[in-house]
Formats: sequence, C-alpha cells, structure tokens
Amino acid sequence: MSSSEAGGYSVLLLEDDETLSGLLERFFEQWGWQVRCAGTVGEAQEAIAERTFDLVLLDYLLPDNNGLAIFDEIRWRSPLTKVMLMTGVQDMGVAAMALRKGAADLLPKPFRMQELEERIGAVMARRSETKGNSAEDELVERVWPSAIVGESEAIKRVVRLIQMVAKKDPPVLVTGESGTGKELVARAVHELSNRFDKPFVAINCGAIPEALLEDELFGHERGAYTDAKANRAGRLEQAEGGTIFLDEIGEMSPSLQVKLLRVLEDRKVRRLGGNKDVAVNFRVIAATNADLGRRIEEGAFREDLFYRLSVVPIQTPALRERKSDIPLLTNHFLKVFADRYE
Repeated sequence: MSSSEAGGYSVLLLEDDETLSGLLERFFEQWGWQVRCAGTVGEAQEAIAERTFDLVLLDYLLPDNNGLAIFDEIRWRSPLTKVMLMTGVQDMGVAAMALRKGAADLLPKPFRMQELEERIGAVMARRSETKGNSAEDELVERVWPSAIVGESEAIKRVVRLIQMVAKKDPPVLVTGESGTGKELVARAVHELSNRFDKPFVAINCGAIPEALLEDELFGHERGAYTDAKANRAGRLEQAEGGTIFLDEIGEMSPSLQVKLLRVLEDRKVRRLGGNKDVAVNFRVIAATNADLGRRIEEGAFREDLFYRLSVVPIQTPALRERKSDIPLLTNHFLKVFADRYE
C-alpha cells in the first residue's frame, strides 16, 4: 500500500515497548496517517472515548491488562474499526480468541515491515469494500459451511471460528476425538476461504508407511528409485494455490517432521531425487486426535512444528458435548442414506 493510498487514515497503536511503538509511529507517519500511541489498556480506552480510529494495532501482553480487554469496547463504539493483534506464535489460545471476537488479522512477532505493510493494505482494502455496512450486515453475509450440521452452542462456536479464520490464511490445527468431524472442519475452512476454487488435497499421515509418505508428500523425479519410472508431483505441489490437509499429523515420523517444517518455513519443495526447489503456495491445515503436548514432552513431536501448525487451534466437540444436535444429525444421515440407496 503506497502512501498516497494510505493517506488520511487514523491508527491507534497499543504497544508498551517504546522502541517498537516509536518505530511503528514513524512508519505510519511516513504514509500520512494520524497516529495515537498508548502504552496501557487504560490509555487506549481514553483514546477511543475521544475519537474513532480506522485501525487499532494492539499488542496482547500489556502492563495493566491484555489487549483483548479493549476489543469489545472498540467494536461497540465503532463497528467499522479494524483491529489487528500483534502476538507471539506461542499465544495459540489468544489467536483463536482474537479471531472469535472478529480480529481483522493476526501479526505474529517478530515481523518485517514489508509484511506489516502488506497485511495492513489488505485489511484496509476490506474495510473500504464493507464501508457503509453495519457489523450486523457483515455477520449476516457470512455463510454457514454446507457440511456442518448442528445448532448447539458447541458447534456454533466452531463455525464462528471457521468463519473468522477462513479468509485470513493462517495455519489451522484441528483437534478432537476420532469421529468428531475434523476433516469436515478443514474442508469448511477451505470452502469459505479465498482458495475455495483451488485444490483441497488431503493425506492421512498415520495410514501410510514413512517411506511411502515422503514420496506422497514430496513427489519424485524419474530414477529416484527403482520403480520411479516418471516424474511425479507430490501432494504438496498438487495443493498449489489451495489447501493441504495433513490428517493425523501426530503420527508423522520425526525425520519427516523436519522436512515438513522446512517446507513451511521456505515455501519450497524438493522432490525425491531432484536437485532443484519448486516454489509452492498453499494453506496448511493439520488435524490430530493425539495429545501433541504429551508427544512433545516424549520427544515424538517437534515443538517448533507444533507452533508453526497451530497458529489457530480449533477443537471439534464430541457428540456428548452437543447432544441437542442428535435429532438434526439423525435426520441428516437418514436423508443421505435414503438418497444413496433409493
């Protein structure tokens, strides 16, 4: 976003690190923005009581409270104000809470100024598109995922989180017991995302032996091994522009975890037997019914990969937690099987 495009906007910076706050202040002033700085939630409350802002860029950890404490007040006073949360990748629950509340974007720390510029440009472009609509209108326009059945509060919480995160592109980790619909959630995120018209590529990491899984994920060049008769793109390349769904990620071997982490960091894939990297662009959604925290303690799962995958965690509720949905689910499956076997 150029300074000519950005000029005229106002921003409230809620950040207690004076060095970072000063850097951001100069950054916005170069664009011609009106800048107000606050180091505590109390100071930010005074600022929003005095005027409205086009953007609020807030940190989570602050001296007197956390940044989300002011979120509801911002939305009440000015529904069109966009809020971006700056947070470390370890604050997974915080990220999920921010998205549930309607954060426009999440900015993991540390970040590059170029990344900040790109993220803010996208956020303010969306604000221009929706200006004149009420917050309620925006909520009404959201689509309920076609594959999700239920009306319970437990499933509504999942759907609200899907709606919030779908178009923002951060990695998602879906957790829950077997049979709770983790792949349905992943497909719903893809369905409501800007990648909906691109491939959704799913692979079960627990159902394929390690050697075959590596070949499935990364592909191979002709001659890479005895049966490699031709070049073949792996699932990661096949997901180009779309979504890669890594089911049962907790079953992936440590050696493959290292290779996957490198792909997620560099956004490049090298096929087995190949000597060049292929740039890839996909969103990653992973799922597991395992306790990854315990796997990390046992040394079976990499902590850095866990944080890379779980920027936004979504937990699917078991049926016992959504008993009011049983009649709806019963009718749904009766119709599905009646149509299939009529």
